Amino acid sequence: MRPLFIIVEGQTEQDFFRECLCPFWQTQYGLHEVYTVLLGIPGHKGGDVSATRISTDANRLLRQRPDTLVSTFVDYYGIRSSIPNYSQCQTLPTANQRVACLEAGLAELIRSNRFIPYIQKHEFEALLFSQSDKEPSYFSQKLNRAIQRTTASFTDPEEIDSDFPPSKRMTSLFAEHDQLAYDKRVFGSILA
Repeated sequence: MRPLFIIVEGQTEQDFFRECLCPFWQTQYGLHEVYTVLLGIPGHKGGDVSATRISTDANRLLRQRPDTLVSTFVDYYGIRSSIPNYSQCQTLPTANQRVACLEAGLAELIRSNRFIPYIQKHEFEALLFSQSDKEPSYFSQKLNRAIQRTTASFTDPEEIDSDFPPSKRMTSLFAEHDQLAYDKRVFGSILA
C-alpha cells in the first residue's frame, strides 16, 4: 500500500486526523499508512501557510519513497500571498473558486502527480458547528443550546466563518455558557 502523508497546519488538525479520520479511513477503505506532518518547524503554533513551507515539506516527503502520496490540510484563512497566483485567485467571485485557484497554484509549485493539494475553505472550527444537535452530553445543556442557536442562525456552517471566526465564537460560547476555557486541541477532535 502507498503511504499518504498529509501536511497539516497545526496540532488541532493533526489530532483530528489521528483520532477521527485515520481510524475511519482504515475501517472504511483499508488505508493503514496515513501519516500527518506538521507544516514547517516542529513546535510552532500553526498558521503561516507559505509557499516556501509547503514546498519544502512536500518535496522532502515526496523524495522519501517513489510511491509516496502527499496532500495538505490547511485553512484558506491562513494562506499567505506567496502561494503562486495568490493575487489572481483573490479576485475570483466565490470562495470555492478562490480555493480551487490556490490549489492549482500549489500543484504548479510542487509539480508532482503524487501531490494532491487540499485547502479547507473555512477554519477547522466551522466543522464543529455542522451538527450541533449531536453535541457531547458532558457539555452543559446551556452550552449545547447556545451552539445549536448559533448553528441555526446560519444557512450552513461555512457561513459562520464570514463575520466572527469559529474558533473565537467557540471560545466565547464556552466562557459564557459553561465557564470552561475552549482548548482547540482538547475539544476540537472530541466535537468532530
